[in-house]
Amino acid sequence: MQAAGTDAWSRFSSQVARWLGRGDAQSEQGELERLRDSASELLSAGQAEHVRLHHEALWQERIERLLETLGDLERRQAAEELRVLLHGYARPADGTGTAVGRDVNVRADNGSIAANVLNGGAHIGRPSMPDPSQG
Repeated sequence: MQAAGTDAWSRFSSQVARWLGRGDAQSEQGELERLRDSASELLSAGQAEHVRLHHEALWQERIERLLETLGDLERRQAAEELRVLLHGYARPADGTGTAVGRDVNVRADNGSIAANVLNGGAHIGRPSMPDPSQG
């Protein structure tokens, strides 16, 4: 729910609506509208934690209810589909990613380095001169 209003939210909500719709276009459209309504309420509420928690609980309940209506095999398949869908949006378990509620701006100035996540080393300075044999 923290990504509401972002491009990632648009992609995510479309995929979740498709998953919830289970092949029924009308149901999918209804779920997409409900997800848009949630996003709108979350954006209007700003940083109100209770609103975010309410919507998280609401969607968790919708997902649980849908899973309860499915037979064992279909439930396992749907749960795996949902795991795959969510994995694409989850923060890495090793904590190297960044979870944000809105925009992220990373800037560097005066010859410095800026990075949201930096894997490996970084060096600021003049590059070494190439060997004359390298042209």
